[in-house]
Amino acid sequence: MIQQHIFASRDVPERFQCQILSFVRIQWPELFCGAQRLRDWTSKPELHPVTFLLEEEGVLISRLEVVWDVLAHAGETYRTYGFSGVFTYPAFRKQGYGLRLVCSARAFIEQQAEADLMLFHSTLTGFYEHAGFERMDHLITLVGDPNLPERSPETALMLFLSDKGRRDRSHFEQASVYGGERIW
Repeated sequence: MIQQHIFASRDVPERFQCQILSFVRIQWPELFCGAQRLRDWTSKPELHPVTFLLEEEGVLISRLEVVWDVLAHAGETYRTYGFSGVFTYPAFRKQGYGLRLVCSARAFIEQQAEADLMLFHSTLTGFYEHAGFERMDHLITLVGDPNLPERSPETALMLFLSDKGRRDRSHFEQASVYGGERIW
């Protein structure tokens, strides 16, 4: 039977952590270069990562991390949540497992009283919208060196969660946001 688990990312059992890192190393090899080639983590601890996963008999099916940070934008600060490292192993794709995790993680975030926004980026079209996220096609996300940032090629997806977030929605609709050295 397929089971869902939620762990503080530092508490993910080794049998799952090994499977997660193996997939991430193959899917996003650029994260494991140079001094980071042997890293044994997926998201920095200061992003407060929480892992959501589906497994059956110890075999990982699908996984994502919920992360958060404070985003400074247009003279305001926002407690901003996002997704990182979302994946489903190829043998289990197109069966609704990824969507199931995304919806579960969204519900978790919506229960966080201090959450103002959800902001994350993807190249997928349709998948996250199916889970209720809004594409922000005119939001430009800048990443990298803060003195010479580059435009992210990925599309921003958002939810406006708090009164403040909903009130300030227009500040994000056709704006540029600096996402840091790397988005999540």
